Amino acid sequence: MDSRTRTLAKAFSWQLLGLLTMTSIGYFYTGSVRSAGSLALVTAVVGVICYVLHERLWSHVNWGVRPIS
Repeated sequence: MDSRTRTLAKAFSWQLLGLLTMTSIGYFYTGSVRSAGSLALVTAVVGVICYVLHERLWSHVNWGVRPIS
């Protein structure tokens, strides 16, 4: 199982990629860097929270985990 710090590092690096992608998509549709950045920032924050909760919940599920031999 990953440490909490590793889970957070993975979440933030993934969300940074998502933030850049969403800003680009938002700019394409709105033509506004401010609107695109705001939308991307909100989705990034929500995404980090959901990702961390998802990872932490799945760390308690043993289904599909093979023991180390």
